Amino acid sequence: AAAASPSGGARFGGGFGEPTAESSDKERRRRQQEELQRDLARQVEEAKARKREEERRIAEREAREEERLRREIAMEEERASQAEAEKREKAPAPLRVAAQA
Repeated sequence: AAAASPSGGARFGGGFGEPTAESSDKERRRRQQEELQRDLARQVEEAKARKREEERRIAEREAREEERLRREIAMEEERASQAEAEKREKAPAPLRVAAQA
């Protein structure tokens, strides 16, 4: 019900339980602010989740690379050991005895 205010202009609501235009505007802004804050919080959580996922992928990639290097080093050490054993086998008998000492 629009009632005349003392200043003569129309006033919206204001009766018991009837929000005024000003209070409904404040309520609308408050709801918008809450929604904005929820949206920002969601975006922050999504960014954190993306960062955790990227860090996990990097750690997995580094672990795979480290394992590959370990295997490569082990194979190289095995080749060197085999080459050394073959050299000893091909050496003349007196050198083989010296190499074993």
